[in-house]
Amino acid sequence: MDTGILSINPEGRIKSFNPAAAVITGFSFKDVENRTLAEVFPDFPPFLKERKSNAYKSVAKTRFETTFHAADGRNLILGGSLSSLRDPQGFAIGEIIVFQNLTEINEMRESLEKSHRLAFIGGMAAGLAHEIRNPLASISGSIQMLKQDIPPTETNRKLMQIILRGKDQLESFLKDFLLMARPAPGVCEEIDVRAAIRDVIDSLRCVPDWPEPLRIDLIMPEEPLGIQANKTEIRQVFWNLILNAVQAMPEGGDLTVEVRATRNDGRAGVEIRISDTGCGIKNEDLRKIFEPFYTTRDVGTGLGLAVVSRILDGYRGSIDIQSEAGSGTTCRIWFPARILTADGNRTIS
Repeated sequence: MDTGILSINPEGRIKSFNPAAAVITGFSFKDVENRTLAEVFPDFPPFLKERKSNAYKSVAKTRFETTFHAADGRNLILGGSLSSLRDPQGFAIGEIIVFQNLTEINEMRESLEKSHRLAFIGGMAAGLAHEIRNPLASISGSIQMLKQDIPPTETNRKLMQIILRGKDQLESFLKDFLLMARPAPGVCEEIDVRAAIRDVIDSLRCVPDWPEPLRIDLIMPEEPLGIQANKTEIRQVFWNLILNAVQAMPEGGDLTVEVRATRNDGRAGVEIRISDTGCGIKNEDLRKIFEPFYTTRDVGTGLGLAVVSRILDGYRGSIDIQSEAGSGTTCRIWFPARILTADGNRTIS
């Protein structure tokens, strides 16, 4: 059976531990025998850990769900129940805890909820884009015509710039919103990751957030590294991640972009690591960075990383971000791919 079962005596010490419990937790029976429940399962609910030999009271059958740090370092979600253990005469001699590993079930549940949210957003996206883009186009055209007739004073020039800047911000928000909500239109093509990253960095040098001095270290192989993808989406992934790194170093710093061919779960692919020496991310923020509209910046929509995550999910890729406040950030993304030879022909790696 795949259900873990353990029993504890009135003092809360473990007295039995079935093979499934050992597989789930990574501990053998010898590792846990006679140890207290609180010692082995420190995150179990308090009512399971508070045991005193002189004040023992049987606890009614209870269900619970809790986190658990396995012996091999895995972080698990365990769900279980507690029942009274009695001898043939009916006297309470301890308790039985039955538990299962719910980690994969919880991940599937979160993935399903995310899919439902994105489906709802996707249903709104087309209508929203239509309703906003048409007025924006009218505003932009009207401003361009007014510029020809209004006296070119300094005040008028600033007002025109404010209006056009607001229009550009709304268009940028719409673009990110649509990329997050639904796949970008257009066909996939072979993209050399190295060239795409260089192109994005060259474009980002023109944005106001680009700091000076900024040292850039590009670590790339000499041969092309190709992926089959939509060019608009892939460029947006690199743009969002490198821009985040640049904005984390307003006073300058070191930006490192490393590209290499690698394998993930037996699949050939391309790994891109983007590291900065900026302000880093707090632990409490790190858990929320992929949520839509979540941002710690005064300026921004909070859609950048949500867009990246959505695009990578579509390609069955992955993203992992490691960071500490004040210690910089390293972002690792992986795309499934085939490696291109120098003449552009595909070779399976």
